[in-house]
Amino acid sequence: MKKLFVAVSLLFAASAYAEDGVKLCPGMYKVLAEDAKVRVLKTTQKKGEHCAMHTHKAMAAYVTKDSEVTYVSPNGTKKNMKYKAGDAFLRPAVEHAHTAISDTEAVLVEFK
Repeated sequence: MKKLFVAVSLLFAASAYAEDGVKLCPGMYKVLAEDAKVRVLKTTQKKGEHCAMHTHKAMAAYVTKDSEVTYVSPNGTKKNMKYKAGDAFLRPAVEHAHTAISDTEAVLVEFK
């Protein structure tokens, strides 16, 4: 039981130290609007650019340019995603790193 507690504590501690994407990769994110409940971001990423492990709150996203991105989860699992301009989706809070396979553009609405 003690080992389980230590493992869970370390997991939460690691998550607590993952940085906000806007702070970690400020060149990729522009805050368009923010209040106590939401933050609206424009994200642009050039082909080959990488953003290290970071967090996002639950969000709605709207893709403004066809794009392809590889995401890496904290456990090392990689997932390649292709998006079309006009795609919209909802996503729960997430911790990941990502690399742009092509130039990317999207608008994100993060819920606080």
